[in-house]
Amino acid sequence: MSRQPKTPSELLRTGQQPMAETLRHYAQFAAQLSQWQQLFKNCVDKATAQHCQLVNIRDGELIVKAGSGSWSTKLKFQQAAIITYFQNNATVPVNKLSVKVSPNVNTTNDNAQRLRNMAEGCSEPLRLQLEALAAKFDNNAANNKG
Repeated sequence: MSRQPKTPSELLRTGQQPMAETLRHYAQFAAQLSQWQQLFKNCVDKATAQHCQLVNIRDGELIVKAGSGSWSTKLKFQQAAIITYFQNNATVPVNKLSVKVSPNVNTTNDNAQRLRNMAEGCSEPLRLQLEALAAKFDNNAANNKG
């Protein structure tokens, strides 16, 4: 007899403190990533922001996914300006830009929907935090369209 995996809400209800802490850690990282993505959008032009997405900052390295090789090249030409912008405006040290080509760069709406789906299976206060983060993604998408 095989057991089905537990949902996030089931894990939180069972009182497993390490799991709840892990989920809180992921929620905090998602909020930080959203701030970094907004900084990235502020330092590149609108077209670049639509075709490229900052996916992480790790060990001083900005990791960005580009929708094609041409967008990757454009980012590499702007590398020094992007790094300087993050050095002046981000709360983490940045000294390198790494660009990965990925034709399926996720859009902000996809991220917001994923967060809402995750929130459905969670209890308070994590559910409210995830829903608030999804709303921020929606607001960012609305601001970038107009």
